[in-house]
Amino acid sequence: RHIKYDTITSPKRWFYLGAYLDVDPASSRVIVVQGDGMEPTLRAGDRVMLDMTDTVPSPPGLFAIFDGMAVSVKRLEPVLGSNPISVNVISDNAAVADVIVAVADIKILGRIVWSARKM
Repeated sequence: RHIKYDTITSPKRWFYLGAYLDVDPASSRVIVVQGDGMEPTLRAGDRVMLDMTDTVPSPPGLFAIFDGMAVSVKRLEPVLGSNPISVNVISDNAAVADVIVAVADIKILGRIVWSARKM
């Protein structure tokens, strides 16, 4: 499945964000948050930048993941001692249940390093 990424075309913006966030622009993508699973932290329509070189959820944090059907942003925490190696996939919205999944069953696209919201 093809994943559509927003791009930031201005080299000045890339330089600033890359330097400020310590992220290589060539390994970064901006995606649009959809749904309410990460509210109140992130809302539908927010833009998030992911560092595609950081795909290991240790330390835990926010990541873009692909579950075979859709891309979503979730909080990932490793499940210590799990076999197969698993992560707890956490939604900040209390109405959405957390789930434990094997790392082999998802694709971790990258760690979220920046977000933006329209005022």
